[in-house]
Amino acid sequence: MSSFDNIDEVRQIQRSIYQSIKKRALALEGPPTLELSRYRKAQERIAKKEFQAVPIDELFEQIDLSRVIYLGDFHTFDQSSRTLERLLRHLLRSKKKKLSLGMEMIQESDQLVLDSYIQGLISEQEFLESINYKESWRFPWKHYRPFFQLAKTKGLEIIGLNSKGNLSERDRRAAELINDYSRAHSDSTLLVLFGELHIVSDKLPKRVAAKLPKQAKQCIIHQNLDGVYWQSGGDDASLVRFSQNEFSLQSSPPWVKYESMLYWYENLAEDVEFDLHHSVMDSASEEASENFLFYCGKINRSFNLGLHESDLEDFNLFDQNQLDIVLDRIQKAKSSSLVKWQIEQVRRAKAFKLTNTRDYYCPHFSVNRLAYLAGLHLQDHLRSQAKMPGVSVALHSKSRDKRFLGFFHPMLLAYLCAKVINPYRKCDLYQDFLMQSRRAKLNPKKRENLKLVLELFALKHGDIEQFNSLIKGKNLQDLAFIAKRLAHAVADTLYHEFFTLQPESFQRITRKSVTEAWDAPKFISLIRDVFPGKSYLDTKKRFF
Repeated sequence: MSSFDNIDEVRQIQRSIYQSIKKRALALEGPPTLELSRYRKAQERIAKKEFQAVPIDELFEQIDLSRVIYLGDFHTFDQSSRTLERLLRHLLRSKKKKLSLGMEMIQESDQLVLDSYIQGLISEQEFLESINYKESWRFPWKHYRPFFQLAKTKGLEIIGLNSKGNLSERDRRAAELINDYSRAHSDSTLLVLFGELHIVSDKLPKRVAAKLPKQAKQCIIHQNLDGVYWQSGGDDASLVRFSQNEFSLQSSPPWVKYESMLYWYENLAEDVEFDLHHSVMDSASEEASENFLFYCGKINRSFNLGLHESDLEDFNLFDQNQLDIVLDRIQKAKSSSLVKWQIEQVRRAKAFKLTNTRDYYCPHFSVNRLAYLAGLHLQDHLRSQAKMPGVSVALHSKSRDKRFLGFFHPMLLAYLCAKVINPYRKCDLYQDFLMQSRRAKLNPKKRENLKLVLELFALKHGDIEQFNSLIKGKNLQDLAFIAKRLAHAVADTLYHEFFTLQPESFQRITRKSVTEAWDAPKFISLIRDVFPGKSYLDTKKRFF
């Protein structure tokens, strides 16, 4: 395998995906009005300003000083609302001021109905019907539901900020509502979730500032600005600062939010109860297969894997509409435990490679899932090219270490490939597993398996007997659970710490996983290469 240092090729993959998905999504929206075009250009100008990457503490410091906090909402993208939930929990922990929420999704004329719902006087269904949610907002209710539940639990007040009119008129009225509330509740912090185009500094925040007392500070938090991603390289700048009170949280590559927009138009626009996660890329299998092959080819070239791309066409990609075929092929596995494990993956709507085949099950097609499966496909070809035993041989082995490594190594490369396509993809790391293992209410088997994951992090060179002892007695389901968590943690660290910073080490370490023998000594060596000494002890999933 040749060098893995072609970062420019990786950027080209990402940009081509971005341009394709954004173009398709915006085409479904139709021609923009002149006002909408002006708003979009105003937002694009933000990313052209100078910015610098800053630690999350700087954002929290500014948040704690602010009377009004704006968070940009990309309505079809649930990541936007998940960020609001994290900010809410921070503000509730700090307890420096009373906290209230302002939400664009609720019309001001529905304030009394909203109050009744928060106070528990009417049910959720009655609330949604009373505000005519299916027509008044239409974006997935599941994105916003947690905030209303939190408000009911914590006694938070929510004010509706939406109104009739064009973009400017709605900004003007929202500013009046925010100022009215702020004057009446000077001891309260108002966290405002509003469409991302509205929170540009010279739009809604400027209108509010005109009447807000001078000593009252505001904080603007954009999310996943396209231009910031491309200027920062996308890998390390999870939070950037434009000025004292203006930030952008970069928690996802820009094409993922446009993907959510694309599938909202294709599936959700006429049915708000349709589950976005269960609809992503539910288009024709032919299109999904083309995307799958596209990712295989792009990753093959960017990593210089040396595979002939015509050879990569030997796959079948099945979704939930071909479950009968998938289940029939699963039943042909020689091992009953493999049959059981694969059926469990189907039940849990997981994407995976069917054993003894180059068939892949992807219940709902998305960029992340297809890129992950592309990694499994590339791994299979690379093992074959190197004349090394593949996944099926390992999983059919009676040896637990072979079975464990038959899960671990393919999952490692699969996650790496998914990281190339989505650098913001996150997974649990050592501290997360440690916290999970200490939860009071936890299935005993899961607690045991999480503790085993922690012990595998700590293996030292030569700890072969310890490795075998740890996985002794574990069934296939347990081995898969443990291997997946460790593989993703190793791959995530390998990507962030080695891919761009130490390309030669990245190549050497990855080769161990891809083309060399899968055995305990090499596995332990790989762990120690990625986590030298006790560096794993401080690793933790990124906050955003």
